[in-house]
Amino acid sequence: MTIAVALQTLAGADARQEAFVRRAVERLGEAVARPDFVVRIESASYTQTRWAPGKGPWRALTPAEIAARVRSGCERGTEPDGTIDLWLELIDLPPPSGGKQVLGSTALGATPSRTARWFVDLCAERGDALNLAGHLLHEWAHVSGFYHWPDNRARGDTAYVLGRLVREALEDRHGNEIDPEITAMMHDVETDCGCHGEVEGES
Repeated sequence: MTIAVALQTLAGADARQEAFVRRAVERLGEAVARPDFVVRIESASYTQTRWAPGKGPWRALTPAEIAARVRSGCERGTEPDGTIDLWLELIDLPPPSGGKQVLGSTALGATPSRTARWFVDLCAERGDALNLAGHLLHEWAHVSGFYHWPDNRARGDTAYVLGRLVREALEDRHGNEIDPEITAMMHDVETDCGCHGEVEGES
C-alpha cells in the first residue's frame, strides 16, 4: 500500500513561504511513497519510542508498530486512511542567536503542527526542501502521539529518526538540495522542536 501525504491547511504563510512548504510536502510525499520507506522505519535503531494514546499510559512501540502507524496515516484519534494529513501553521519563534534554537512547537496529539517561520525562511533561502520535509514528518509524529522524553537530547527517538529517514530516502535523487548546516542544526542538542510528553503514566 502506497502512503500518501495531503496538505490540509497552511496558516500564517506568505506566498513565498507557502510555495516552499508545498515543495517540501511534495518531497515528503515522494519519500514516504518509496517502497523501501516502511522497511527503513522497521530496520532503524531507536533510543526512545514513547507513544501516548488519547487516554491511558504511554507505551514503547516496536519499529514494526511505528511503521504501521506511518503506513496507516493515523493521526491520534483518527482511523487508518493511508494518508499523512498535515495541518500546518507557521509561527513567530525567535531565530537562532546563541541560545537554544526552536524549530517548532506541536502539542502532543493535536493539530496544527507548528513550525518556526525563521526555519522555513532559512530552508527556502538555502533551497533545502528535504530537511524541511523531514521536519514536517517529525512534527506529524507528535500529532500521531509520539513524544520526546525526557528532553530533546535523545536524538534517536521516533520523531527524530522519522525526519532523518525522509532526508536519507531522497538523498540519491535530490541530494543537491540538502544544506549541511541545516542538517547539522536538526541534530544539534541545542535545537528544540518544543514538544515534550506530559501524559498519564509517565515516569
